[in-house]
Amino acid sequence: STASTKELAEEFQQAKAADDGYQKTLAQLKTQTSPEAANKPVAKPTAKPSIQPSVQPSPETSPKDKLPFPPPLPTPPLAQLPPKPPLPPILSRSQPIAVKFDPTGVNTEIIGNTLTKLGFTQDQQTQPQTQPTAARTIYYQSDLNPNDVKIIAFTFLRAGVTIAAIQPFPSDRPSTAQIEITSVPSNHQPLNSQDILTRNLPLP
Repeated sequence: STASTKELAEEFQQAKAADDGYQKTLAQLKTQTSPEAANKPVAKPTAKPSIQPSVQPSPETSPKDKLPFPPPLPTPPLAQLPPKPPLPPILSRSQPIAVKFDPTGVNTEIIGNTLTKLGFTQDQQTQPQTQPTAARTIYYQSDLNPNDVKIIAFTFLRAGVTIAAIQPFPSDRPSTAQIEITSVPSNHQPLNSQDILTRNLPLP
């Protein structure tokens, strides 16, 4: 019949179209899976070269316009301080009293400053036989004020000197007012500040 012939013709066209699509798909698959296609290198996209902007040196940073730093100024030498003048005495004495001692093992700065403040004069004489740690004996003239003699004894004690005895000069005493601190060997026990303060001279 005409209807059936028309339906067969449409089915035939549909089948043919499906077959054509199938054949095209099959051909593409064969092309993609062939050895030639597998070995053919794939072209990579070429990267565009980047263009770096040219930087022109500014007038401030231009090498030809940049001036070198000036050399540092030389440091002036330190001014030498003048020596300190001697301290004026706190006490004035009617007669000068000279204190003669050996500076070996003695803090002469403490003793010198104290003697100057108290109005004494000093005479430092080094004796070769003096031991730095040796105990000292203080000799004084019997007509001197005992308090002056004790002040000298306290001064040397404060400077770390061991005082073994405080005795008057023998008969051949010096003609001027003088107190002498010597390292004459002594068998006495060292004196402390309480001994010198509370006991009368001579000591011990």
